[in-house]
Amino acid sequence: MQLIKKWNSLSLIVRICVGLAVGVVLGLTVPGLAWISLLGSLFVGALKGIAPVLVFLLRLFLHRKREGRQHSQVQDRHLPLSL
Repeated sequence: MQLIKKWNSLSLIVRICVGLAVGVVLGLTVPGLAWISLLGSLFVGALKGIAPVLVFLLRLFLHRKREGRQHSQVQDRHLPLSL
């Protein structure tokens, strides 16, 4: 339990870097294990699935930020986007 609490207290960036490092080490040292290939395929598939949504949200937020600078006197009547 202590290890799980410690892991969850780390930032997302650190956890991603640790996961990538572990994946690279396992992939280089034991490339024949089938479950490593399966985990890699799942990870890449998840990235491909979430990337369009992230790009859309990024463009939406950038558009709203640019729109806010151009019309600073106009009250924003858009509904706030919450996740």
